[in-house]
Amino acid sequence: MSRTFTRLPLLARLYLLVAAADVVGALVAVQTGLAHTGRAIGSGTAINGPIFFLVAQLTVVTAAVAWRGRRAGTLAAALLVVMGLASVLSGLGDGSYTATLTVVQRAVQIVLVTAITLTIPIAAAQVIEAARRRTRTSIASA
Repeated sequence: MSRTFTRLPLLARLYLLVAAADVVGALVAVQTGLAHTGRAIGSGTAINGPIFFLVAQLTVVTAAVAWRGRRAGTLAAALLVVMGLASVLSGLGDGSYTATLTVVQRAVQIVLVTAITLTIPIAAAQVIEAARRRTRTSIASA
Protein backbone atom coordinates (compact mmCIF):
# COMPACT_ATOMS: atom_id res chain seq x y z
CA MET A 1 0.00 0.00 0.00
CA SER A 2 1.20 3.48 -0.74
CA ARG A 3 1.98 5.86 2.10
CA THR A 4 -0.61 8.32 0.85
CA PHE A 5 -3.35 5.69 1.05
CA THR A 6 -2.39 4.55 4.55
CA ARG A 7 -2.30 8.16 5.78
CA LEU A 8 -5.91 8.64 4.80
CA PRO A 9 -8.42 8.26 7.64
CA LEU A 10 -10.16 4.88 7.76
CA LEU A 11 -13.46 6.40 6.67
CA ALA A 12 -11.86 7.81 3.50
CA ARG A 13 -10.14 4.50 2.73
CA LEU A 14 -13.38 2.58 3.12
CA TYR A 15 -15.18 4.97 0.79
CA LEU A 16 -12.44 4.52 -1.79
CA LEU A 17 -13.21 0.80 -1.56
CA VAL A 18 -16.93 1.59 -1.95
CA ALA A 19 -16.16 3.71 -5.04
CA ALA A 20 -13.95 1.01 -6.55
CA ALA A 21 -16.57 -1.67 -5.90
CA ASP A 22 -19.27 0.54 -7.45
CA VAL A 23 -17.19 1.15 -10.58
CA VAL A 24 -16.26 -2.53 -10.88
CA GLY A 25 -19.90 -3.42 -10.27
CA ALA A 26 -21.06 -1.17 -13.10
CA LEU A 27 -18.43 -2.62 -15.46
CA VAL A 28 -19.30 -6.21 -14.52
CA ALA A 29 -23.03 -5.49 -14.85
CA VAL A 30 -22.56 -4.19 -18.39
CA GLN A 31 -20.07 -6.87 -19.44
CA THR A 32 -22.19 -9.74 -18.13
CA GLY A 33 -25.45 -8.40 -19.53
CA LEU A 34 -27.02 -7.67 -16.15
CA ALA A 35 -27.79 -4.15 -17.36
CA HIS A 36 -27.03 -1.78 -20.20
CA THR A 37 -24.62 1.09 -19.60
CA GLY A 38 -27.31 3.71 -19.04
CA ARG A 39 -29.07 1.68 -16.37
CA ALA A 40 -25.86 0.64 -14.64
CA ILE A 41 -24.71 4.25 -14.38
CA GLY A 42 -28.05 6.03 -14.03
CA SER A 43 -30.10 3.88 -11.69
CA GLY A 44 -27.66 1.21 -10.56
CA THR A 45 -28.04 -2.54 -10.44
CA ALA A 46 -27.93 -5.28 -7.82
CA ILE A 47 -24.13 -4.92 -7.83
CA ASN A 48 -23.61 -1.17 -8.05
CA GLY A 49 -25.27 2.04 -7.01
CA PRO A 50 -26.26 4.91 -9.28
CA ILE A 51 -23.45 7.33 -10.10
CA PHE A 52 -25.23 10.31 -8.54
CA PHE A 53 -25.39 8.48 -5.19
CA LEU A 54 -21.71 7.57 -5.39
CA VAL A 55 -20.77 11.18 -6.16
CA ALA A 56 -22.93 12.35 -3.26
CA GLN A 57 -21.30 9.84 -0.89
CA LEU A 58 -17.79 10.84 -1.96
CA THR A 59 -18.65 14.52 -1.53
CA VAL A 60 -20.07 13.96 1.94
CA VAL A 61 -17.17 11.73 3.06
CA THR A 62 -14.73 14.39 1.87
CA ALA A 63 -16.52 16.91 4.08
CA ALA A 64 -16.62 14.49 7.03
CA VAL A 65 -12.88 13.83 6.79
CA ALA A 66 -11.76 17.38 5.94
CA TRP A 67 -13.83 18.99 8.67
CA ARG A 68 -13.56 16.31 11.34
CA GLY A 69 -13.94 17.89 14.77
CA ARG A 70 -16.07 20.73 13.40
CA ARG A 71 -19.84 20.91 13.16
CA ALA A 72 -19.79 20.54 9.38
CA GLY A 73 -17.69 17.36 9.68
CA THR A 74 -20.01 15.97 12.32
CA LEU A 75 -23.07 16.73 10.21
CA ALA A 76 -21.40 15.11 7.21
CA ALA A 77 -20.56 12.01 9.27
CA ALA A 78 -24.18 11.81 10.48
CA LEU A 79 -25.37 12.11 6.88
CA LEU A 80 -23.00 9.26 5.94
CA VAL A 81 -24.65 7.05 8.55
CA VAL A 82 -28.05 7.78 7.02
CA MET A 83 -26.78 7.31 3.46
CA GLY A 84 -25.05 4.05 4.39
CA LEU A 85 -28.17 2.67 6.04
CA ALA A 86 -30.31 3.77 3.09
CA SER A 87 -27.90 2.12 0.69
CA VAL A 88 -27.78 -1.20 2.52
CA LEU A 89 -31.49 -1.29 3.32
CA SER A 90 -32.48 -0.42 -0.24
CA GLY A 91 -31.03 -3.77 -1.29
CA LEU A 92 -33.58 -5.47 0.93
CA GLY A 93 -36.44 -3.46 -0.51
CA ASP A 94 -35.60 -3.81 -4.20
CA GLY A 95 -34.65 -7.48 -4.14
CA SER A 96 -30.96 -6.95 -4.91
CA TYR A 97 -29.86 -9.44 -2.27
CA THR A 98 -32.12 -12.18 -3.61
CA ALA A 99 -31.45 -11.51 -7.30
CA THR A 100 -30.05 -14.34 -9.38
CA LEU A 101 -26.40 -13.40 -9.86
CA THR A 102 -23.28 -15.12 -11.13
CA VAL A 103 -20.50 -15.89 -8.68
CA VAL A 104 -18.53 -12.85 -9.87
CA GLN A 105 -21.57 -10.57 -9.61
CA ARG A 106 -22.36 -11.86 -6.11
CA ALA A 107 -18.72 -11.35 -5.04
CA VAL A 108 -18.82 -7.73 -6.22
CA GLN A 109 -22.11 -7.23 -4.37
CA ILE A 110 -20.68 -8.69 -1.16
CA VAL A 111 -17.60 -6.47 -1.31
CA LEU A 112 -19.73 -3.38 -1.97
CA VAL A 113 -22.28 -4.08 0.77
CA THR A 114 -19.56 -5.02 3.26
CA ALA A 115 -17.59 -1.85 2.55
CA ILE A 116 -20.69 0.32 2.94
CA THR A 117 -21.71 -1.52 6.10
CA LEU A 118 -18.26 -0.95 7.62
CA THR A 119 -18.52 2.81 6.99
CA ILE A 120 -21.65 3.12 9.13
CA PRO A 121 -20.08 2.50 12.58
CA ILE A 122 -16.94 4.47 11.61
CA ALA A 123 -19.05 7.52 10.68
CA ALA A 124 -21.26 7.00 13.75
CA ALA A 125 -18.16 6.92 15.96
CA GLN A 126 -17.15 10.32 14.58
CA VAL A 127 -20.60 11.71 15.48
CA ILE A 128 -20.45 10.18 18.99
CA GLU A 129 -16.92 11.51 19.52
CA ALA A 130 -18.08 15.03 18.61
CA ALA A 131 -21.09 14.76 20.94
CA ARG A 132 -18.87 13.67 23.83
CA ARG A 133 -16.44 16.49 23.13
CA ARG A 134 -19.30 19.03 23.16
CA THR A 135 -20.66 17.56 26.41
CA ARG A 136 -17.26 17.78 28.09
CA THR A 137 -16.85 21.36 26.90
CA SER A 138 -20.33 22.28 28.16
CA ILE A 139 -19.71 20.71 31.56
CA ALA A 140 -16.29 22.35 31.89
CA SER A 141 -17.66 25.80 31.07
CA ALA A 142 -20.65 25.47 33.45
